Amino acid sequence: DNSTECRFVTLLEVLLSYSGSNWEPSDDVSRLWIRLMQRIPYQCAPINFRRKAYRVLVSLSWVPSSHKGLLAACSIEERSLDPVHIPKSSQTWRSAIAENQFVPRHDSVNQLLDRLKDETDVCVAIASTQSGFGKSTLASLVVSHPSIRKSFHVVWIRLINHEEEPDNNSEESATPNNPNHHNSHVDTCITFRAYCDYVAQLQDQINEHLQARKKESDTNNGEGSFEIKFPKCERRFEEPALRQLRERQAIEETKRRVAKALYGRNVLLVLENVTSDSQIPLFRFHDKQSLIVTTTVPDLQNVDWQVDLERFSPEEAVDLFLLQAGLPLEHPIGQTKELAAVLSSKDCCHYQPLLIRTMARWCRLKSITAGSIQGLLEVLREIHSLPTGADAHSPTNYHDGPAATTGVDPDHPSTRFLFDILSLMMGPSRRNDSHHTTSAVFVICLATMAVVFPAPQRVPLDVVLLLWEQILVVEPLAADEVAAASKHRNGKINGNIGALERRRYVGLIAQGLLHMGLIEIYEVDKNGPWIEIHHEMYAQFALAMAQELDLGDSFEQTCQEWHKAFVTSYFEHRIQSGTSDIASKNSLEYAVRSLPSHIFEANMTQMAETILTDARFFESRVDVLGWDRAMSQHIHDCMELQSGIDEEMSVSSDTLVVSPVFSKTSTMIASFVNNEGDEPDDEKSQEKAADLINVSTALYRMAFSLAEHGYFEEALTQFDAAQNFMPDSLDLQACIQYGMAWVLLVSGDSRRALRKVIGSLKLMKDLNNDHALYMEARQLHIDTLYERCEYKKAINYLEEIEAELFEDEDKNRIEMGTVLKKKGSIFQAMGKTVEAVD
Repeated sequence: DNSTECRFVTLLEVLLSYSGSNWEPSDDVSRLWIRLMQRIPYQCAPINFRRKAYRVLVSLSWVPSSHKGLLAACSIEERSLDPVHIPKSSQTWRSAIAENQFVPRHDSVNQLLDRLKDETDVCVAIASTQSGFGKSTLASLVVSHPSIRKSFHVVWIRLINHEEEPDNNSEESATPNNPNHHNSHVDTCITFRAYCDYVAQLQDQINEHLQARKKESDTNNGEGSFEIKFPKCERRFEEPALRQLRERQAIEETKRRVAKALYGRNVLLVLENVTSDSQIPLFRFHDKQSLIVTTTVPDLQNVDWQVDLERFSPEEAVDLFLLQAGLPLEHPIGQTKELAAVLSSKDCCHYQPLLIRTMARWCRLKSITAGSIQGLLEVLREIHSLPTGADAHSPTNYHDGPAATTGVDPDHPSTRFLFDILSLMMGPSRRNDSHHTTSAVFVICLATMAVVFPAPQRVPLDVVLLLWEQILVVEPLAADEVAAASKHRNGKINGNIGALERRRYVGLIAQGLLHMGLIEIYEVDKNGPWIEIHHEMYAQFALAMAQELDLGDSFEQTCQEWHKAFVTSYFEHRIQSGTSDIASKNSLEYAVRSLPSHIFEANMTQMAETILTDARFFESRVDVLGWDRAMSQHIHDCMELQSGIDEEMSVSSDTLVVSPVFSKTSTMIASFVNNEGDEPDDEKSQEKAADLINVSTALYRMAFSLAEHGYFEEALTQFDAAQNFMPDSLDLQACIQYGMAWVLLVSGDSRRALRKVIGSLKLMKDLNNDHALYMEARQLHIDTLYERCEYKKAINYLEEIEAELFEDEDKNRIEMGTVLKKKGSIFQAMGKTVEAVD
């Protein structure tokens, strides 16, 4: 048949390619390869032909890709993987593989290595429509190979869902004609702020790589630090669609700057959790960079080659089971028919890696008390007792709870089997007792971690332990189970436990979940260990089981109480007790960045106001996050608080109530200006000037956010405060005047608005019209004239602007559109319908 002929002719052609320098591929092999949609490049070198021939051969049936003779004949050296060199940023690496010679999916690893080694500017996708097939693990195996580590700067970025991401720079804005329009979802793939965060991750990882190389060679090698200057995306009062277009322009400019900074560097970027074709081009920077993406999207576009992961082979399944069970690969259990039956059955593992791993971890726990053979027999006996087919069912409340929103099918046989295994593993039968009761403590602790610290984020270990300590107090089911265990262990009449013993128990819970393989604990730096749930399916199991428990309230209320438990625990242990010195640097950074978000989730409005106006918390944010990040986060949190207040007030009153948090935040920001000393020297004068600019900028940003959301009176107060500091920056002064003019205009005070916008334009002209908001200020001037019914003057100004923009029409398409729209509106107001339509 065609496949046999192609194998035979290709192998002969590989042999002939060693004949000498005059060799050229024959027409026979070219004809056969065309049938396979493969092309032989013009004047192809023999070694390149042989490597391409290898890829063609292994794509055919009955060709073993790992055969040493075939690898050698096709000029491909035998590879021994070294997973120890996984980049620290890859949190998906499974350390167990590093302890053993077993390397899963050897064929796929070799094919990916060949593709990346022989070509540049290549994008390969690792795809599987189901979870738990090992996409991230395969990517980790590839980037850990010495040839990749030697040739590339490896960067690992995990994309997250941005649909609900807080982003001050991408919220919908109000406009003069629609001042209260805000908080609707803008359909963007990746926001500018999120894109900058990803680029910052890339920058940090490359700098880590450069530092590591410098230490290894003990020289600088001429390589300095890698730094990207992000473009300034100035905020404007404009329609949401226009803002979206500007963000896209800013993203493209950032991409160009990254490409320029990466010039001359070979970079391999692993992009995990890609959900859209449009995400990939944003991360293809230049022609010396390659890309590996992991995805659940079938037939993803914008990729050059795709590896579709299938189920494990029987041999791989056995090896993975033995590895995760803590047994040597030659152990006789691997040869048993019973194990083979469970691994292959469609109602059990069905050769799916995550299911095999989970069952093996269960056997590992059994073997501690019963031995490996007896442990396996017990596991098999309990698996055979599980309901299958029509008798099996998913958790009752799964379809209605948070877990149902993740796309996991609870009725799929693999999901049911995984949940059954985890239920049995968390509720082992005791001696002479075949009854299983799933541990409420393990379920609740894992579920609280999934709710309070949702994937894909990692969190400091001591932060999670604080949460679990409080959970053992506030959740009766968990408290009763621990008290019963304590009573049984210590022989107490009263099983109640104290704080020290509770702390010991949460440590044991963490160890238990770690031994089950449900969580990962690791150290990336010297600032303390991190923790994350091993796989999203484990989190979904915990959420589904938690909904089955009798927790007293609706599950939404329960989730709110869990956030409240974390906030309460952190306040008691880290703030009120004054023991923050025992917290790791990572947990302190997490708290000052994210504690308010947990307070909002817990619906603790009064506490939110307290902490956001606390000077110590504010100063800690500045110290830990730096001024710019601290101001962005604090202003965002203040606006979140105000949104919560608005939601509460909308039920009982139509009156707009502005939280006092803004005025108090303004006072705290202003306190950072150093007014000490009657006769400051030049250095202190420069520092004070810089402080004035920073403080004024922060107040301006807060005023801008307030104005966007319709709080005009408070916005004017903050604009005034920013202006009163008289910052030594014409750029900033012009921005403040622009913001005040817009607020005055939408508030109906066109006279004062006209004065402010003229003042803003004067400052911008002093900057040679090179201000980011110059065109917006000119159009705002026209809006002000329109409100004052000065139509002819407005039309004249618009025609001036139109003529200037037309000189570079492609660059100014957005501005041209807004100018023409305003021009049409003014003509319509003047009764000139024909001109308005034109």
